Amino acid sequence: MKSLYIPLVLLALKDWQSHRLYLALDTTVLWNRYCMIHLSVVCCGRAVPFLWRVLEHNSAAVAFDTYRPLLRQSQWL
Repeated sequence: MKSLYIPLVLLALKDWQSHRLYLALDTTVLWNRYCMIHLSVVCCGRAVPFLWRVLEHNSAAVAFDTYRPLLRQSQWL
């Protein structure tokens, strides 16, 4: 899915070059068993999920070392 989704998001970001972009990092706990970490691009009042990771973790509090790879990947993209 990432092979299709990420190029689409990057294409949309080209149209937003004249606007200020923000990154939003958020976590969601699913069924008290999984934690989804998602990084979104925020522009023009919209948040578009960009990268995500799901791990077995029963809390929304996640250590920096756990989500650091998402930040590094976003920097590369």
